Amino acid sequence: MPGDQSNIKGSCVKSVSDFVKERGGEEVWQRVIAGLPPQMHSLFSGLVLSSKWYPLEAYFVLLQEIEKQMGPAHPMLGVEIGKKIIGDGLNSIYRMMMGILNTSWVLSKAPALWKMYFDHETLSIVQVSDGQMQCTIHSPINPPKIYCKTELGGILQALEATGGKNCQGQEVKCRANHDSNCEFHFTWK
Repeated sequence: MPGDQSNIKGSCVKSVSDFVKERGGEEVWQRVIAGLPPQMHSLFSGLVLSSKWYPLEAYFVLLQEIEKQMGPAHPMLGVEIGKKIIGDGLNSIYRMMMGILNTSWVLSKAPALWKMYFDHETLSIVQVSDGQMQCTIHSPINPPKIYCKTELGGILQALEATGGKNCQGQEVKCRANHDSNCEFHFTWK
């Protein structure tokens, strides 16, 4: 069970680890681990368990170190990581369902799915209709910008998985900029 602090599910951490190893190899992953504060080495250097909860603040530090190690070569790094996380999270049966259900209907159910991955962070759909959505994300702690970009990428991947074409998104408010929440606007055909 998650503790009193904000946590993220290990499946997200595993997808991030896999992303770094696929794009940069084991050497880059080891450089990322070496760049972390010593108390975080054991969290991410061993076997990452998909069902375990990991401290969200430590995950933020991990993402920042990945950005430091890989960012210059990958300008869309956060978005790419977010797409990988959601892509990995959709099993084949769920993918089939996503392809036949109405995009707006699936997205209206997103807040319940969000709770599978975050214990204290919440996703709220402000408005969703055919071809557009506005959502907000609230959390007790403010993230770094790279994290918000992963959220943008993850939601874009979910839109694409539900049959959305020409998916576009932007963050119009950001906790990293001291706004009270992150707000995203999306469009698709």
